[in-house]
Amino acid sequence: MHHRFRSWIVITRPLLLMWIVAVPIAAAASTDPPDSDAIPLEYAHTCSEQRITHTFYALCYAEAHEQAAWVAYELTRSEALRSVVDRTDNFRNDDAVRTGSASLSDYRGSGYDRGHLAPAGDMAFSQTAMSESFYLSNMSPQEPSFNRGIWRSLESLVRDWAVAKGSLQVVTGGIFTSVKERIGRNRVSVPGSYYKILFDNNPSEPTMIAFVLPNRKGSQPLSQYVTSVDRVERLTGIDFFTTLPDDLEHRLEANTDLSAWNFQSSGRSASARASYSGNSPSTGTAAQTSSRSSARSTAQTSSRIAPGQKINVNRASLAELQKLKGIGPVKAERILKARPFSSPDDLIRVKGIGPKTLEAIRPYITVQ
Repeated sequence: MHHRFRSWIVITRPLLLMWIVAVPIAAAASTDPPDSDAIPLEYAHTCSEQRITHTFYALCYAEAHEQAAWVAYELTRSEALRSVVDRTDNFRNDDAVRTGSASLSDYRGSGYDRGHLAPAGDMAFSQTAMSESFYLSNMSPQEPSFNRGIWRSLESLVRDWAVAKGSLQVVTGGIFTSVKERIGRNRVSVPGSYYKILFDNNPSEPTMIAFVLPNRKGSQPLSQYVTSVDRVERLTGIDFFTTLPDDLEHRLEANTDLSAWNFQSSGRSASARASYSGNSPSTGTAAQTSSRSSARSTAQTSSRIAPGQKINVNRASLAELQKLKGIGPVKAERILKARPFSSPDDLIRVKGIGPKTLEAIRPYITVQ
């Protein structure tokens, strides 16, 4: 009997160990994308290291390169038009980086610009936004002729498109497969090229466009640097916009069609800013310190839903549901599957809709 028990232990112990090891591995290997009010669509990109969320943008910090692998944010029409804050040039360390960010001394005497990934020009609508854009975690070493030339032109074009389209999701970073050199005591990588991805999350006709530009003086029209998001993913190893439905993600990320993007509009947002009523002195400090949720409510919800209109969540189509603030394709599909609702409060049982989202959409929904 004792011998048979020992034999059973010998046989089953490997199986038991396999089961013990397999359980955490299966959990760790889950590919379910983050889905909560805390991680909006514009931040839903894979990050193998530290993810940092500032007030108006998020980033994934790549410690090996002492800069962000990606910086992401939403740029709305009102933000692109409102210019109430001057550039601060307050370059400084980012204390949110647990391992420590690059320092000013790394760039000093290097011959490279401290190039913004989330540009200061996109953050002129708020004192906080402008100030946070000068964290060194948002910088990357750029050739001066690149940073002050074609890169600046692309940034200006993005603002024009945000004005024209209402809002854009923007993702930017360096490509580290071709590092030119390393600078400073912290050995900051100088990327050989940069990418920028734009997503127009228009419910009726969503579109994406991507750019890859070498870190040197540009001599071609910006349209010549267009590529697919799929290619950027291959170059960076990053999976972008993970919360989109797979079929929509695959279709958009393979696309290189330029027809939805007007390349002749560069510079229009600058002139529009000058005449924008939101730039008047009377909007001063209050406008600079207002919350992003208020800005988005004006730029997105009110522009997509007519004044006084309410959407019946029990009858609305997928496209109609996506007009609601914070309701993208994934959450809209979940609403369809969870119907019917007896009251607006019932939407809280839909995965991904928390109290914050519910309160934002409550004035615009009905169940009858």
